[in-house]
Amino acid sequence: MEGSRSSPELGSVIVGVDGSKPARHAGLWAAAEAARRERPLHIVYGADTDTRRSMMRGRSRA
Repeated sequence: MEGSRSSPELGSVIVGVDGSKPARHAGLWAAAEAARRERPLHIVYGADTDTRRSMMRGRSRA
């Protein structure tokens, strides 16, 4: 697959996190699972930029 985006290896453990408490637990579980399976761990971080942007706009009006 030359020229394509790299993709996680088959059998990798992949977890998505967003900074919340449940996501932290998911990340810790995924890390333990990856170690147990002796597989690579891929962590994807998601952020709600729309909410942050609207919060920043509200602060600038004050």
